[in-house]
Amino acid sequence: MKIYKININNFLMAFILVSFLSAEIGLSAGINYGGITYSEEISRHISITNEIGFNVNLEKSIGPTLVAIGYLQQNYTENFNSQDYENSTFKNSVTANYITGYVIYPYEIWKFRFWGGIQLGKALNASMIKTENSIDTETNLEASDYNLDFGFLIGSDFMITKVIGSRFSYYYGISKILQENITLDINDGDDLNIMNVGVNAQLLIRI
Repeated sequence: MKIYKININNFLMAFILVSFLSAEIGLSAGINYGGITYSEEISRHISITNEIGFNVNLEKSIGPTLVAIGYLQQNYTENFNSQDYENSTFKNSVTANYITGYVIYPYEIWKFRFWGGIQLGKALNASMIKTENSIDTETNLEASDYNLDFGFLIGSDFMITKVIGSRFSYYYGISKILQENITLDINDGDDLNIMNVGVNAQLLIRI
């Protein structure tokens, strides 16, 4: 009886494993060209230079949708030049690391797959180097300094073979991600907060 139970348990474990593997699994990794965007008023005083970062995602099909979890490194530079703010000119070079998750709905045509959905992101940590008067000052930022990121993700895949392909996508965040606004002493009287944006180019592997 004991041997019979062990065999049944092994059978159930194998059945669950086969069921999981029968669903499509994908791995995408590549670069993102992105950063942040401000309100129009703040942008009059700050210019943003988007830079290259890295991302990787593991995704799995669940019914008609694909769900994924991933990692995103985002780099950008804020260039501030305003006589309304203590006659100051400086720049902030920021690197932020996120854990991300998304749900997308795909539609396939030949070797192409077009899709759209939503993405969530939670900051793990970040660092900022402020350069003013040729002096660099580095500040480490904690995950608690950031709100949950939320936005829309659209893109397309092109499969070169049944297993290997390429992916291009665009993310537009709609949530303000700083936990606290940064107050700027400028004529517009607005506080500073930011939303994430990004363009991604990735290598895609489907199993």
